[in-house]
Amino acid sequence: MAIKDWPTDERPREKLLQHGAQILSDAELLA
Repeated sequence: MAIKDWPTDERPREKLLQHGAQILSDAELLA
């Protein structure tokens, strides 16, 4: 599944902007 198909609030970029890097998993940081 492509990231663009994920719900908007679950996408790594949006999570980073809303919550900061500390909330992201290693895989999300690399995505």
